[in-house]
Amino acid sequence: MGQLKYRTGRLRRRDYKKALEFTVEGMQVDKYSDSRFFQYLYGIYFLYMEMEHTTDMLSVYEDDQLVGLLMIDMKGRKKKFHSFCGGLIVRVTEFLMGLAAGNGANSYGEANEAMLKEFQKRSDPDGEMNFLAVDRELRGKGIGGKMVKLLRKREPGKLLYLYTDNNCIYQFYDRKGFTREETREIEMEIQGKRIPLTCMLYAIQL
Repeated sequence: MGQLKYRTGRLRRRDYKKALEFTVEGMQVDKYSDSRFFQYLYGIYFLYMEMEHTTDMLSVYEDDQLVGLLMIDMKGRKKKFHSFCGGLIVRVTEFLMGLAAGNGANSYGEANEAMLKEFQKRSDPDGEMNFLAVDRELRGKGIGGKMVKLLRKREPGKLLYLYTDNNCIYQFYDRKGFTREETREIEMEIQGKRIPLTCMLYAIQL
């Protein structure tokens, strides 16, 4: 693996395609639907939705190629990546996904809301880690861990939480000092398929 370079601020336009690949692969959207159209729609929706709620973004490059991406939403900070076009993309893709998949995503969102409400009864988080992804070809090379270490230096002492599920690589968080705070068992129905899912909320004190 070559030398890694880090960059803060907006993604370069040419990096959006790679970031979309991270989204689809990292969330294993193919487990929800065999439709390439739906997978692409969900990837666009999730990527732009998280950017709309992001205050700080860290991009990692190897030989000028995007290999890792981290987004966080810190309480009290300006949403630096909000835009009219981004918001429009989220609304349009959300509508199209509703037509393609039905109401399956509702149970997922409700589970996340319930977990956060319980977590907030005993903790006061400073923000959310809303996106962490590494190029599939470079997983296991320590890039994700390096991003977490850099985040510790940038936000020492802050308490962050994140949502994940058993279709994602949640074991990474167990290895990197995160604590699983909440769990919910749900069943999603997407395009006629019933999908059992374990939703999880993790937290870390940086």
